[in-house]
Amino acid sequence: MPRRLLACWLAAGLMAASAAAAQNIAQPEVPPTALSVADGEAIEHALLEASEFPYPPELAGAAQALASHNPQLRAAADLALSKAAINLAQEEHGRLTDPAAIDPNWALRAPYDAPADFAAARAAGRVAAWAQALPRRDGAYLALVAAQKRYEAIRAHGGWKALPPHLTLGRGAKGPAVLALRARLAREGYSVGAVQRRVFDGDLAAALTEFQGRHGLPPTGTLTPQTVAAMNVPVEARLGAIAASLERARWAPNDMPPDRVEADIPSATAVLYQAGAPALRMRTVVGDAQHPTPMFASHVSSIQFNPAWHVPTDIAKAELYPKEARSPGYFARHGYAVVNGQVVQHAGPKSSLGRIKFEMPNAFSVYLHDTPGRALFAVDSRGRSHGCVRLEKPKELAVALLSSQGWDMDRVQQTIDKGDTRWVKPSQTTAVFLLYRTAEAVDDGPVIFRPDIYGWDPKVDAALAAVPIR
Repeated sequence: MPRRLLACWLAAGLMAASAAAAQNIAQPEVPPTALSVADGEAIEHALLEASEFPYPPELAGAAQALASHNPQLRAAADLALSKAAINLAQEEHGRLTDPAAIDPNWALRAPYDAPADFAAARAAGRVAAWAQALPRRDGAYLALVAAQKRYEAIRAHGGWKALPPHLTLGRGAKGPAVLALRARLAREGYSVGAVQRRVFDGDLAAALTEFQGRHGLPPTGTLTPQTVAAMNVPVEARLGAIAASLERARWAPNDMPPDRVEADIPSATAVLYQAGAPALRMRTVVGDAQHPTPMFASHVSSIQFNPAWHVPTDIAKAELYPKEARSPGYFARHGYAVVNGQVVQHAGPKSSLGRIKFEMPNAFSVYLHDTPGRALFAVDSRGRSHGCVRLEKPKELAVALLSSQGWDMDRVQQTIDKGDTRWVKPSQTTAVFLLYRTAEAVDDGPVIFRPDIYGWDPKVDAALAAVPIR
């Protein structure tokens, strides 16, 4: 890791200081903004707390060296601790300094300049507080860090053996194929009962059901080719998903707002948090592979009841005008009209936005909204939109965001039933985060893996591999 080099620099600095002192060579002056011992201790503590990154043991004691009477020794310790702090800051914000430069859809945070951030903290005399805030303390993040170490151990022991691609097994099956299935599940940490039992029993069915649930597969408890395909993904690829998900997690704020909506794109789900606790969960429909839903952070600026849909020009040209040409009257039957050259779908039961739209400022013209196509929430693969996020429970979300202003479900429904377009601004700010998590750890068991629907994991891993070691 990069910080191992810092220990070498410190050691080299100490050796140079000793040699210079022996020869009575003039020592450089420590700059006026030199780190204090308290600053150094805060940096060392942050390095120790960030358990996902190896701490260079040779760096221990550098904080005390900042109080040395030897200027060369102080300068070496200052340099080593400064570089360690900058590297830690970059790691904790994501090694990719500007994700959007790699893919414009990766806009969860602005470019991050760790040296400039550290320099500003140093100039303001707040290095200790700055360093204290660096380590990530989110439980889900730390659980995935721990899972990464477990999967690295699995890789070190040879990973897992692939099963025959067309293998099918169910309760009562016997023989070596059952042993192979049991060994495969056990290797990843699933509880399979007696590992040498050659009969497909209830313990094995339960473990298989859990595996299917953690991979977004139908939890049948029987082995199907689809399940085998998920099992045969090599551990190296699973580690790639974990590494990519950890990198993306670092693009989000260290301390998430207590009131927020987290919309996870690969799982096509959304959770409303209020006062830091989950208050509402729902399924979503997200962008398809040709129209990916971007990652970004925003907030609900207003809630629009009975919204009209101002159709983007590219969608109108590619989809709507051809339908009108093939079937004259299509626009009229579906509530579309051309207004000042733009296709607009009027508010109503057929509106593609449904009856509620949650507006949020962003550069992608993406928002959360209702939909008349309720059947899609029942399917497993819900990458079906043009990039916006359709909500399974828009009325419930509106009530939750407006309850402090006297709104309940009856008032929401009455407002919808009136048919008039109405904007309501929430009195409290609720942040919105559109996230992309293909690997997630919810406990100390096997990781939950989701399909990389946009192929972003390899792009992240390749970009990380290209980052020079600091």
